[in-house]
Amino acid sequence: MALKTDIDLGVVARGPKGEIGPVGPQGPEGKQGPAGEQGIQGPAGHGFTVDKTYPSIAEMNAHFADDIKEGDMAMIASNVNDPDNAKLFIRSNNEMKFLSDLSGAQGIKGDKGDQGPQGEQGIPGTAGQQGPAGERGPVGYTYQPYIADDGNWHVKLVNPDGSTN
Repeated sequence: MALKTDIDLGVVARGPKGEIGPVGPQGPEGKQGPAGEQGIQGPAGHGFTVDKTYPSIAEMNAHFADDIKEGDMAMIASNVNDPDNAKLFIRSNNEMKFLSDLSGAQGIKGDKGDQGPQGEQGIPGTAGQQGPAGERGPVGYTYQPYIADDGNWHVKLVNPDGSTN
C-alpha cells in the first residue's frame, strides 16, 4: 500500500485514529531475576532483660530517670491482688511505655477437694478466772415444821414477807 504524499509540503497524509482494542491475555510468568547484593549488617539486637523491678507504677515513675537507660525494661513486682503486678514497661523517649501484662490469664476453678482427716486434740487451756458474784435473788418460800395440838407433825408455808398460809 502506497501512502499518498503532498510533495510540495513534504507531509505524509494519515487517516483517522482507530478505537483501542481489547486487552490481550496475560503472558507466562518470566524467569526469576538474579539475587541482589547483601545489605549492610544492622546493629546488634538487645536481649530480653528486665533491668529493674519496682513495687508500684508510682514508684517506677518517680525513679526510672535515675535507674533505667533508654531501651531498658522494668517490671512491677508487688502481689497477686495488685492489678499492676507483673506489668512490663520499656523506657522510650524519656518515658516508661507499657508493653505487656505478664501475669497470665486467670485459671479455671478446680474441683473441691476431699475433707482432710481430723487433727489431734489440742492440749487443754488454762483455767479461766472466776467471774464476779451475781446479784442476790429474791427471798423464797420456806416450810416450817411444827407439832400440832393433835400431837402430829405438820408443816406450814411461810411467805417471803413472813406471813403464813
